[in-house]
Amino acid sequence: MRRSLAASIGLILGLMPTAPVAAQDGTMPPARPADAAQQIQIARSILHQVQPCANRQVNPGPGANRIWVQMKLHLARDGSLAEIPQIVGHGGVDGDNERYVGQIDAAAMASFEHCTPLHGLPAELYDGPGGWSHIMMRYKLPG
Repeated sequence: MRRSLAASIGLILGLMPTAPVAAQDGTMPPARPADAAQQIQIARSILHQVQPCANRQVNPGPGANRIWVQMKLHLARDGSLAEIPQIVGHGGVDGDNERYVGQIDAAAMASFEHCTPLHGLPAELYDGPGGWSHIMMRYKLPG
């Protein structure tokens, strides 16, 4: 497997396992775990849909393209954001580019806020382990 599915396009998604959500009647739906090939396909689909918004983000200054943002995303079944994305970490920050962290955070948020809802994700893999209801995303400016 390649080191990063999307290193050349500036977004890296890692799907994180989630616990199944109870149905309204309190029963647990049978959750089929997503296998590695399905997780890769989900990641590719998300990348394909989010990339146009990521490409529209402006580089605020020298060295900003070295900064990456780790985000938690909670998606609704219809592919929309169920919650505001949560920034959980940064990397590539140094004395020369630290002043751009806030702008890169805003660019990361905008990439998802403007390109959702996501379409075509397999409904049967929403809740299960390795599914797409909760994902971790690493955003980095293209280039």
